[in-house]
Amino acid sequence: MQISLFRKKELGNSVIFISIGIIFLILSRGMEADVYIIGPGFFPRLISASLIVINVVRFLVIIMSSNGSTADVMSNSRPLYILTILLISYLAGIIIVGLSLATVLFIYVLMSILGNRSLFQKILIALAVTFAIKAIFKWVLVLPLPTGFWNIF
Repeated sequence: MQISLFRKKELGNSVIFISIGIIFLILSRGMEADVYIIGPGFFPRLISASLIVINVVRFLVIIMSSNGSTADVMSNSRPLYILTILLISYLAGIIIVGLSLATVLFIYVLMSILGNRSLFQKILIALAVTFAIKAIFKWVLVLPLPTGFWNIF
């Protein structure tokens, strides 16, 4: 069975993302909570496990596709690359400016990329989601959120 260059790239991408998921899953094991049931490592583990599962499924779909072309199954990897770059930028933003400002910017940019919404709608939704996240962590989970190096709101 001959594997096309496109399929090799897609398989390589899946292996890379599975590796990234495994690395972050191992790194998040050091983020255990002393007092709380849900510690700071819960969401990194959840995201890492999701990344691994999604890419294992993607890998299997590419392998199991009957013909040499996977264009019907995985038509374009560009959105995956854009989302990966955006998520890495979001992580860097959390470290530099804190979760609040990074989340507002992340949601605004993501909404700009995904659809044609009005400026007012993008700003309102970004602020509302950020406020909801802060409220849940502050009053329900009683966990501190990262403020970043600049300690901006």
